Amino acid sequence: MSEVVDKQSKSDIQEDCAIARYRLEHLQDLIEDILNYPHTLPENKSQFRFLNKTLLNLKNHYKRLDDTIPTLSTTCYTLRFRLHQRIRSLDKAIVSLYTNQSWQSPSQSNIFRQGITKPFTQYEYHRMDLDRQDVENKLNKYHKKIPGTTQVSLVLNSGMGAFSLIMATIQEKMTSDNAYICVGKQSYFEIKGYFQENNAIKSTFVDEKNIEKIIDHVIDEDCTAINLDVITNTFKGKVVDFHKLFSKLNRFKRSNPLYLLIDTTLMGPDFQCSDFLKDNKWPPYLHVILYRSLQKFDQFGDDMVSGGTLTVISTDKQHILPLNKYRAILGVNCPEQNLKSFCLDQKITSNRLGRINRNG
Repeated sequence: MSEVVDKQSKSDIQEDCAIARYRLEHLQDLIEDILNYPHTLPENKSQFRFLNKTLLNLKNHYKRLDDTIPTLSTTCYTLRFRLHQRIRSLDKAIVSLYTNQSWQSPSQSNIFRQGITKPFTQYEYHRMDLDRQDVENKLNKYHKKIPGTTQVSLVLNSGMGAFSLIMATIQEKMTSDNAYICVGKQSYFEIKGYFQENNAIKSTFVDEKNIEKIIDHVIDEDCTAINLDVITNTFKGKVVDFHKLFSKLNRFKRSNPLYLLIDTTLMGPDFQCSDFLKDNKWPPYLHVILYRSLQKFDQFGDDMVSGGTLTVISTDKQHILPLNKYRAILGVNCPEQNLKSFCLDQKITSNRLGRINRNG
C-alpha cells in the first residue's frame, strides 16, 4: 500500500540510503580483504564472488531509490523493508564467511595463555586481537578527551558482560567490612536484580532525583561505588541531573577512590562527561566507568549479534580497576564475528539515536 511522502519522510529515506551505502562499502571492503588474502580457501573465494554480485545489485537498487527521492510523491514501505532485509542477510553472510577461517585464540597479551599452540599462519593468530584493538580505539574516540585524564575503552560480549566485568573488579577493591555500593532505584531491571539477589555485596538503593542523597554517599568513605542509569526506567523517562551531580563532586575530598558507574545504553554515544564539568576540573578521587550495550543504535536496529563496551575515565592510574586482567579470564571477550557487525561511525549512530527518540 502506498503512502504520501512528506518532507520528513523524504529525509528519513535519504538517511536510510546513506546508511545502506555505508554498510555496503564496509562489506565490500571485507570482500576485497578476503579475496586478497593468500590463504583464503577456494570455496570461500567462490562464495565471496557470488556475494559481491549481490552486493553490487543492491548498490544499484539504492542508487535508483536515492535518485528518485527529490521527485517522490508516494513510496512503498514494502520495498524499503525488503531492501533492508536483503542487506541484513548479506551482512551476516559476508561476516560469517570472513571469520570462518580465523582461530578463536586467546589474546597474545593474555598472561594465562601458557601451553597454547599457535596456528600455522601468524596472520590468522593475530587477526582477532588486531580487530578488537581497532574497534576499541574507534569507540574510545566517541568520548571527548578531558585534559589530565586517562581514558580507555574495552569491547565486551554484551552490555551485561561489561557490567559483570566491572563488578568482578570492584569486589577486589571492597576490602572494608563496611564497604557497599549505592544503586539507583530505577536502574535497568537486570542490574537491580543483580544487587537484590547478591548477598556477597552490600548495596543500598537511592532515588535518582535526590542528588543531595547521592552526594551523601559520595562523602561516605565506605561507599565504594555508585551505579546510575542515565535515563531512568520509568514511564516519564526521567534523565538524571548529571550537571547538578558533577557540580557538587568537586566540593568534597575523599581518601578512598570512588567508582561512578554510569549505564549510558539509552543515550548511545552521545553521553559526554565533559558536558558536565566546569573548566574540565576532574575530582582526583573519582573514577568514572561508562558502560552500555552495542545493540540497537550500533547495529542499525538489526541486533544481529551481541556486544557491549565500557570506557574508564580517571586521573589516578594507581586506582584504576584491573579490567583487562579480569576480561582475560571471565569469558567476556567479544567474538570476532561480532566485531565486524558494529557500526563504528559516531555520526551515523547518533543520527539514528535522534531519529528513534524523535517521538520521545
